[in-house]
Amino acid sequence: PLLYYLWETKVVRSNGAAPIALILCLILVSPASAEEPLGESIYDYLSLPPGAESIATGPTIDLSDCVRKALKDNDLIQASLAAIEASKEGRAQAKATRFGEISASLSRIRYNDDMAAFAGKDEATASNLVYDVPIFTGGAIKAGIRMANAGVEATKEKSEQTRQDTVFDLVKTYMSLLGTQWLVVLGKEHVKAFDLQLELVQARISAGAAVDSERLRVEMAREEARERLIRFENGRRRAAAALNLTMATPIEEDRAATDPQVFRALEEKPAQAFVRARIHHPQLKQALANVRMKAQELSQAKAKLLPTVGLNVIYGDANAMFAGDNTSTQVLLAAQAPLYKGGSMRAKVRETRQRLKEAKEQAQFAERHIRFEIVQAHLDVNEAWKRIGVTRRAMASATENARITAERYRSGAAIVLELVDAQVSLLSARTSVLNALIDYAVALARYHRASGDVWRFFPKSRRFKFE
Repeated sequence: PLLYYLWETKVVRSNGAAPIALILCLILVSPASAEEPLGESIYDYLSLPPGAESIATGPTIDLSDCVRKALKDNDLIQASLAAIEASKEGRAQAKATRFGEISASLSRIRYNDDMAAFAGKDEATASNLVYDVPIFTGGAIKAGIRMANAGVEATKEKSEQTRQDTVFDLVKTYMSLLGTQWLVVLGKEHVKAFDLQLELVQARISAGAAVDSERLRVEMAREEARERLIRFENGRRRAAAALNLTMATPIEEDRAATDPQVFRALEEKPAQAFVRARIHHPQLKQALANVRMKAQELSQAKAKLLPTVGLNVIYGDANAMFAGDNTSTQVLLAAQAPLYKGGSMRAKVRETRQRLKEAKEQAQFAERHIRFEIVQAHLDVNEAWKRIGVTRRAMASATENARITAERYRSGAAIVLELVDAQVSLLSARTSVLNALIDYAVALARYHRASGDVWRFFPKSRRFKFE
C-alpha cells in the first residue's frame, strides 16, 4: 500500500525511479510463483460407490476452452474491441488538428455587370489552394489530445471489465452445467439404489417375511426417483443452452463439463485483495480515466475564453474575373478573440467543473464499492467453504444411516418406510454437498472478479491472459 501511495502521488516517478517502483509493487502484490495444488474433485467429495457412472465419458469440454472461445466470439467482447478501435480513431482525429488543414476549391462564376463587359468576360473559372494551420489555441488542442488518450484508456478498461464479467458469467453457467451433470449421476445412483431395495424386498417376500405392500412402496419410490432424474436431465440441457449463449459458439449437447478442481480453501485476506484491486481493477481504472477526461474537458472550456491565432495561406486566383492572369499567394495571420456570447462560455466552464467533481465523486464511490464487494465476496466464500464441511459430515451420517437401515430391514428390525426414507435422505445429503461445492466455486469466481482479476480463479497451470 505504501508503494502504491507513492506511485499514485508521483513521489517515485521522477529521476528514473518509476521502473524500479513498479517492479517492487508487482513483486509485493503478485502471488507466490509456486503452483497452487488442485483441490479435491467432486467425485471425491460425493463419496459415490465404486463403479458409479462417470460424467466424463465421451466428448468433454474444459472450462479453459470455454473461456477462450467466449473471449474470441462473444458479441459483447467484440463490441468492446470495436469501441477501442473507434476511440483510437478519435485520438487520431484529435492529433491531426495540430497540423492544420489543406483544401482546394474550384468555382465557375457567371457575371452580368459593367465590369464583366469591360473585361470582355461573362464567365470565369477560379481555383485556389488553401492551407490553414492553428498557431495558438490556448492549449485547447493539447487538452483535446490528452482527453482522447484518457478516452482510449477508459475504453480499454471498460473492455477488460466486459471480458471479466463475461468470464464470470461463463464460470457460473459452466458450474451450473457441471452441477446438473452430477445431479444426473446422483439421480441414476438413486434409481439403482431403489432397484437393489426392490430386490431385497422381493427376497423377503419370497421368504414370507414381507408383504406386497412393501414392494409397492419401494416401486413408488423408484418411480419418483425416475421422475426426479428426468428433471435433472432437463436441467442439464438448459444449463448447456445457457453456456452456449455466453460462449456464442454452440457446443454439442452431449459434451460433458470437466471438473475444474478449484475446491481449495481461500487463504487470502480481504485487505490483500483490495491492494491488488487498487492497482489492477478495470472499473476503478476506468473511473480514474474518466476523471482525467473531465479535467482535460475543463481545460478545453477554459481555452475557449482565450484569443486564438491562426495562419492562412492561399495560393490561386485572387480575382476570378481575371482567372489565369492574376495568380497570387496570400499569407494571413489572423487573431480572433471572443468578446460576448451571452455568458455561455463561462457557463460551459462552470458546467465542466461540476462534471469533473462528479467524476471524482464517482471514482471515490467506485473504490468504496469495490472494497464492499470484496468483503462481501470473501464472506460468501468462507460461508460456502464451511457449508461444504457441514454438508459433507451430514452426508457421511446419511450414508451410514442408509447402510444400517438396510441391515436392520434384512433382519426384520426396520420397516420399509425407514428403508425408503434413509435412501431419500442420502440423496438429499449428497445434493446438499453438490450445491455447496457449486456455490463455493461461483463465490470464489465472484471474489476474484471483485478484486479485478477474475483470472486468479483458475489454477496457474491453466491460467491464461487474453491479448
